[in-house]
Amino acid sequence: MKRTLLSLTIASLALVAHSSLAEEAQSIDTTLVTGSRIGNTQAIQAVTLDASAIELRASANAVDMLRGFTGLDVIQPGGPGGVTELFIRGAESNFALVTIDGVRVNDITNSRGGSFDLSSLNPDDIERVEILKGPLSAIYGSDALAGALNIVTKKPSAEPQVSLRATGGTDGYKRGYLSASGTLDNGLGASLSVAHLDAGEPVKGSTSESDSIRGQLLWGNEQRQLDLTLGYVERDRTSYPTASGGPLFAALDDLEKGTAEDTSAQAGWREQLSDALLFDVRGSWFKREEQLDVPAILEGVYSGQPAQASDSEMERSRLVAYGVYNLSSNLSLAFGADYEKEEGRANSLLNMGFPLPSSFDLKRENTAAFLEANFQSENGMSAFISARVDKPEDMDRQTSSKIAWSYLVAENTRFGVSWGDAFKLPSFYSLGDTLVGNADLLSEESETYEIYLHHGFDALPLRLNASLFHSDYDHLIDFDFATFKLVNRDSVEVKGGELEFIYTPIESLEIGLNATHTDYDTRINGRADWRGALSVQWTPVSDWQARLQVSHTGDRPSASTPTGDVDLDSYQRVDAVVTRPINDQLSFTLSLDNLLDKEYQEEVGFPSAGFAARFGVSIKL
Repeated sequence: MKRTLLSLTIASLALVAHSSLAEEAQSIDTTLVTGSRIGNTQAIQAVTLDASAIELRASANAVDMLRGFTGLDVIQPGGPGGVTELFIRGAESNFALVTIDGVRVNDITNSRGGSFDLSSLNPDDIERVEILKGPLSAIYGSDALAGALNIVTKKPSAEPQVSLRATGGTDGYKRGYLSASGTLDNGLGASLSVAHLDAGEPVKGSTSESDSIRGQLLWGNEQRQLDLTLGYVERDRTSYPTASGGPLFAALDDLEKGTAEDTSAQAGWREQLSDALLFDVRGSWFKREEQLDVPAILEGVYSGQPAQASDSEMERSRLVAYGVYNLSSNLSLAFGADYEKEEGRANSLLNMGFPLPSSFDLKRENTAAFLEANFQSENGMSAFISARVDKPEDMDRQTSSKIAWSYLVAENTRFGVSWGDAFKLPSFYSLGDTLVGNADLLSEESETYEIYLHHGFDALPLRLNASLFHSDYDHLIDFDFATFKLVNRDSVEVKGGELEFIYTPIESLEIGLNATHTDYDTRINGRADWRGALSVQWTPVSDWQARLQVSHTGDRPSASTPTGDVDLDSYQRVDAVVTRPINDQLSFTLSLDNLLDKEYQEEVGFPSAGFAARFGVSIKL
């Protein structure tokens, strides 16, 4: 279902936005700042993990930090050196847009179709994570077919502060973080941080080591705000190649080796021109360079793969300008334009018994215009609508939209429905690779319907969040063996439901229980039908905190070259954290991962990491 920009604008007078659901039992802030350009729209199913929740989770890496959320499945086959896959409501990992401080970081040169590997992130750098579910091209443009993951790094502190954090653990795990931050009386704030993460080798052959440096400048008052963010990350990793059968079944023990460098910059200017009108303009730049050596996979049940060495580079520049106008206390509009330029190249060499080159060198520009409208009435009804028109260079125009409606049925009960569609431009690898690329590929598309209920019980300290969703993904890009090219042919229907309970019997204890069921009309490797988690957060006294999470993952289809198609067994995993603040300057953390030493596989042949323990010290001066 497509809507023109004009018809959506007219329809906005009668449509409504639903309130976002808090989907995690602890420290979840439901105010979204990047789900819409209009503040407090509450228009998108989302969950926000704030700084205190991130610190209490004390995760070994960004992948573990995201485990256990409703509607979210994140895997990293074989340990820290494996490639991360993030599934939002069962969709492909490259259907989730990822931004860091507003900079789009999806890599359109990789063979995975434009996904982002979360392993390059150090949790110590992160202040806030927003997980937005549903089609969001009307907000972001290309790539957000299933949702978005917005990562915000730490901002300058109000008072001068130096922070130091050091963590060590089993299997050679080491992590360090040092930052200096502060704000002057004139409103100018600055921060600089360096971080190092060595994940050790918890699984045979799987290693990851990364270093990052980030700097920020921020100045503002009631009328004006200027900000600048710079970041650099480099990462080295090793692992058994995907589909090789891993340490358990691979015919060869040769490892895949990768080195990547990410450089980013973002600058913004926000001006309150009047009581009713806000103007915002910001530009961003992202560059990624990667060298990858993939060993051969010998023939098994499936055909083998030749060894490959590749060198790729991509750059993305973007400029977005918009205004927000409050027509009244009930109705607000946002309108603006978006320009993006992408460049990417890759040179690969396949060892077929003779060297076979494969390469591409492409550029693409895209211009877009967008409009958002938000209405909230005094009787509890709310409305949100957004529409966007994109015109990619040498491709057809793309129109996307988001519509949502909700009503406060009772004091503690809100019911809502929404609809949206989205698109994803073909990656440069899909379009231009000299071996499998196809310049005639169409954009992949999605359409999602959703219904939800948010209820608080009067007689009990209990909250209920429930939702049903139905998504259709069309023109999916797949490999055609007959032509040895990538083609548009697959359509996939995904439907499911999410259920969450949050129970707070006493002020110091909070218990969360969630479950997600996803049903597909075809077999899709890597996706579990059932996922769920039980989390318990306990603060027995003011200077102690503890968190326990038990997560469940159902049967998961998988495949590898030596084994063919298999179904992996369901499993449960238990993680625990205890924090002990000594004072405002010093605190200690003990983390226990996979507490029961459960053996499981997220991809066939790749065993999970066993029990691991980490001890951390945090100092603030």
